[in-house]
Amino acid sequence: MVKRSKQQKLIYYTNPRFYEKVITELKETEEKVALLLKMDIRSRNDDTRLITEYWRKINGIRALILPLRSEQRVLMTAAETITRTRRKLAEFARKNINECPDLDYLLPIDEEVIEKRNIKEAAIRDWAITGG
Repeated sequence: MVKRSKQQKLIYYTNPRFYEKVITELKETEEKVALLLKMDIRSRNDDTRLITEYWRKINGIRALILPLRSEQRVLMTAAETITRTRRKLAEFARKNINECPDLDYLLPIDEEVIEKRNIKEAAIRDWAITGG
């Protein structure tokens, strides 16, 4: 694997094609997260399970013993991308569940998890707005 210089990285990241590539990758991640949520009911309540299942089933990482080799880390979708995608899908499902009840597979099923996520969401929103 060839390392880019700082100048090469700046050129790469400011290229409009990089933005398009990121959007494409996010759309693909969204489809894959939705598939995992549909296939594995336990992933709906547990982001750690969702992340590890994504890495195992989608990225093909067989062992999650850290530190991984750099070649393996490059293959791994960022945990933050996976969880942000799960949150986006859940928000979409909450807004549209009345019109399309089939979206329930995008939502958690454990009442404690639902309550915990609602409280964390409110706390994070307040923290972000007030600056801590």
